Amino acid sequence: MKIPRRVPSFALRARSEAVRSLARLRRYSSKPKLIVFDPGLLSYHGHHLEFARLIKAQLTAVFDVIFYVNIGASTRILAELPAQPICRLSIYPPPGIFHFDSFHALQRIALVEALRKIDLRELNPATIFVMHTLTVHQLSGLAEWFASLPPAHRPKLFLQFQHPLEFGVVRASDWPSALAVAREAADILTSAGKVVFTTNSDLLKDRLSGQLGYTWRLMPLPIRWPSQAQDRSSRSEAVFGFYGGLRVEKGSQLLAEAIPAYTQKQYSDTRFIVHAPRRECDEIAAQCLSNLPRVELIRENFESKDQYFTQFCRANVILLPYDPDIYALRTSSVFLEALGLGRLVITTNGTWMAHELGKRSASGLTMQSYTAQALRDCFEAARHAIINGSWCPNFDRDLMSSNTGSAFCAALLREMQD
Repeated sequence: MKIPRRVPSFALRARSEAVRSLARLRRYSSKPKLIVFDPGLLSYHGHHLEFARLIKAQLTAVFDVIFYVNIGASTRILAELPAQPICRLSIYPPPGIFHFDSFHALQRIALVEALRKIDLRELNPATIFVMHTLTVHQLSGLAEWFASLPPAHRPKLFLQFQHPLEFGVVRASDWPSALAVAREAADILTSAGKVVFTTNSDLLKDRLSGQLGYTWRLMPLPIRWPSQAQDRSSRSEAVFGFYGGLRVEKGSQLLAEAIPAYTQKQYSDTRFIVHAPRRECDEIAAQCLSNLPRVELIRENFESKDQYFTQFCRANVILLPYDPDIYALRTSSVFLEALGLGRLVITTNGTWMAHELGKRSASGLTMQSYTAQALRDCFEAARHAIINGSWCPNFDRDLMSSNTGSAFCAALLREMQD
């Protein structure tokens, strides 16, 4: 098993002092408390910071919103929210194959250690405690901490799963152990106080209900849309865009094979834009795509959501050739952004995206297999639709209005009402 990298002791001392400094600077208000506890919030990429920003923007008028994040989080993030860095481990397993029991034990110890740093003055039955990205590895530690709290200091828990219970459990032989752990922890949590289990995927909701029981609530995705949703794409050429990080589970290897082969056709009316930020990138795939004609690589993360949408709207076809084994139940904000902003979508059969695309087949194309050839076939079909004018952007205003930060927060508050 690969043990997560240890933080040097001097860095831990500095972080501890930062926590104490932040605690001294924070003013205690009379407003009810809403705690966002997110060990996965480390950097500017991914959905974690976006969730934090949306919750802060929507709920600070009503709640004293408090953020607890990973000790490795950027100091700019700590200052922006502001946030207190108390979590030693991220929620995500390190690369490699490891025993479930060993990694689960590490997570349980680290999570309880972090949770016990929360000031009891912030915890009472009116406090809302939010973990918007939870995996099986955090359940036992959360249950141990929650049950140990005096009843007068037990908050209401809002727990959202965005991954199946099997996520991060590499060996299939460990799945029964993970399920048993999840069931025991869920029973402890629900018997100790008010707990609301949620997810943002209808397919995942059905799976989790069958595995754990209980009532699972379906949540909207908290997407921050552009202030002015304008179509900046060209109508005279096919521009394929891939956004959100060139990673293996998002089809990096298929793109690295399919795009070079397709550019050999030398279509003057076809271009590719690939977002491949260095910190979350399959570098081998990125190198395969570098220096190709009519292929543009974006190697940095976007500094703002508006900058992201400026690049996003240059494309009229959005590529989501995701691994169906990993995305069978998982949602994708990029997918909903593409539909809302009227982009043609290419995705993989057997994914949640293909399931949703089945409800609106005119909005995209589905690869019939998870192969580079199937992806190239979709390139050709999409190009034909764009160039011949048989498809044009059509914004989905209903989808945009039902998947926003305000819609997510309104649903959260409804679920947490007694």
